[in-house]
Amino acid sequence: MNYAEIPVETAALTGMAVAVHAARKPGLPAIIDRTGEYSWDYLNKRSNQLANYMRRLGLGIDDSVALLCSNRVEFVEVMMAALRAGIRVTPINWHLTGEEIGYIVDNCDAKIFFAEGQMAHKAVAAAGMSPQLVVRLSIDGDIDGFTSYVDVIGGEDGADIEE
Repeated sequence: MNYAEIPVETAALTGMAVAVHAARKPGLPAIIDRTGEYSWDYLNKRSNQLANYMRRLGLGIDDSVALLCSNRVEFVEVMMAALRAGIRVTPINWHLTGEEIGYIVDNCDAKIFFAEGQMAHKAVAAAGMSPQLVVRLSIDGDIDGFTSYVDVIGGEDGADIEE
């Protein structure tokens, strides 16, 4: 599919608006956060890699992931990948306690829990309250019992998803 020819509003209905921007202006900045500047092409590739990873795990419509993350590029990657794969995302306020976060992760039926390294102590407590988790992924830092987000998606295909 040639995303450069699709109206962005149409692509947005299927979670592919980033693919349209990547096709039209690949090198232009999509996100600027405290860690750097990220192009539309970069954001699109990473979103596809994560969507493919979640699909490979068998996640799809009616599945959920939880996201404990500050304002950074990975927050957007998770949101865009979930939209593409038809997966619900529950963003969690990092100001909450580990117990409050655990309640949310457990009650949103998350299969994957994404947590930023700077919130490790809260993430470990929360994950311990959520037996339905299939995968625990750490963003930018080590967390006991979690796998590195970068390591997991690094080997996945970054090409646009067909369906």
